[in-house]
Amino acid sequence: MQTLKQLTRSAAFCGAVVLIGAITALADPVNFIANSSGTFSAAGCATCTAAGSTLTNGSTTITFSSASPTLNVTLVPPGEPGLNSTNVYLGQFTASSGPAAGVSFANAAFTLTVNFTVPADSSPAQTFSATLSGLITTNASSSIMTWTSPTTLTFTSVTAGTFTLVIEPFTPVNNPGDNPINIRGTLTFTNPAAVSAAEIPEPATLLLLGTGLLGIARALRRKQKSQGNED
Repeated sequence: MQTLKQLTRSAAFCGAVVLIGAITALADPVNFIANSSGTFSAAGCATCTAAGSTLTNGSTTITFSSASPTLNVTLVPPGEPGLNSTNVYLGQFTASSGPAAGVSFANAAFTLTVNFTVPADSSPAQTFSATLSGLITTNASSSIMTWTSPTTLTFTSVTAGTFTLVIEPFTPVNNPGDNPINIRGTLTFTNPAAVSAAEIPEPATLLLLGTGLLGIARALRRKQKSQGNED
């Protein structure tokens, strides 16, 4: 049998381990993998030629390049105020020579497919897909992709909760020599629906648990002392 000192130490240790473990669980990161692909259409631009992820007019070609970042996100625990957000980059448009050289890509269309994969520890990974549509507008110095479809996308993961992706409404086409500009968005997380307060105890509850374990140890110690005095 354990001595009283050992029991007391065991109770304190158990309470600390449960507290630390649960607090760690409150801040477990979730990895999101974002993949994108896109296709041009020249239906609205009579002088343009589209071929998959490239769009050509004369000697100038616009190319879409996808991006595949991995996003580490710390979810907000149930009952806690605030949101968590992270920036998302879904690719970029690059011109082989400046669209300002008298070349117009106006009204050429583009379809962007976004895939988000949420790896799961104990079940198959979940993948969510969405499609955005855009049209190119061209002025004297630049071409810009204007997104014409809704740019706010909401996904709900069974294991990770709910997150919302908001894409910026305009994406410039990068001319040679420009600093690269991506299709940018913000991924925002709310309290995860899949995690309940019953699954992750609150710190106050955990402290009560630890205190209770210590209280039991002290009561046993007093009982043993009284039995020793009677003997």
